[in-house]
Amino acid sequence: WGEKKTGNMCGRTACTLAPDRLQNVRASRMRHIDKYRVGYNNGPGTYNPVLFKHHGEIVLQAMKWGLVPFYSKEPTSAYKMINARSEEVHMKSSFKRLLKNKRCVIIADGFFEWLPHGKKKQPYFVRFPQKDPENFKPLLFAGLYDTWSEKRATTDEPTEKKTDSQKKKRPKKEVKTESVSHVKSEEDEQEQAANNHTISDTTRNGNKRIKNETEDHQPADENDDKLYTYTILTTSSNKALSWLHDRMPVLLTPDEAEKWLDVDTYSFEDCVSFLKPYTADLEFYPVSTAVNSVKNQGPECVAMLDEKKSKAGDITNFFKRKEKTEPKPDLKTEPSSFSSSSS
Repeated sequence: WGEKKTGNMCGRTACTLAPDRLQNVRASRMRHIDKYRVGYNNGPGTYNPVLFKHHGEIVLQAMKWGLVPFYSKEPTSAYKMINARSEEVHMKSSFKRLLKNKRCVIIADGFFEWLPHGKKKQPYFVRFPQKDPENFKPLLFAGLYDTWSEKRATTDEPTEKKTDSQKKKRPKKEVKTESVSHVKSEEDEQEQAANNHTISDTTRNGNKRIKNETEDHQPADENDDKLYTYTILTTSSNKALSWLHDRMPVLLTPDEAEKWLDVDTYSFEDCVSFLKPYTADLEFYPVSTAVNSVKNQGPECVAMLDEKKSKAGDITNFFKRKEKTEPKPDLKTEPSSFSSSSS
């Protein structure tokens, strides 16, 4: 079955709920849903339905996948900060500031993961078992969101001029782990930026004060021109999926989702117990390699792969047990000398 994938994950999801069906979600109102498009193969940068709370009401809004921190000079980090490790969010400045009042829940049919086998990979789709087509059960991902605007990015930009030596770009640092050496990630750079960024402004008497994060926690306005982006929290994989990947999205029950969204009542510490591997029933099955390209958006991306109809050379053939070509044993040979076939 090849070797399971490790490291970052959850880079592709599907959400096929039509906007009119999203109205069944417990939300006081919807906004910017026109940006959402039904998708069988959604990657970073797409707009997906997200729930969040604003002044006591739950709002359903289409947000862009890939977190852009408010202090970013340009909204270019969206494709890098698509996931956040739930075990570390309270330690990283990039995410820690969002835990108090910028928690959200992402709605999806399911997510994709690839199982490496040699130089090729077999995609799998993970979702809840759907027994009743009329009562579709979506996955609820725990997430964090932020807002970005060009005006604020310009305002927060340091006014102090840099010297020529400061303007020179430093080479990217090499980050070494026990078994992997890689270039410093975008998340690491954002973390450094968050640590260096001082969230402050000047009052009329010239004194500096730290801004209360709730100042930016204003009611959602239909005319709001801010860019809303999100990241999906991940946790260690459950036993049922550990063969496929060592990480999985944080999946919430409806009750947990309500508490995760209720930032006025429940603190992050109250919700830490939710950030664990989901142990309820999940189904997973191989799908067509058409999902490898985000250009493919048809229902075949989430359809169970029929191995009998797969073409010769298709990657699914790698997962079929090869028949032994040994000569047939003599009938007198003891049956016990043959081990039972195993997958």
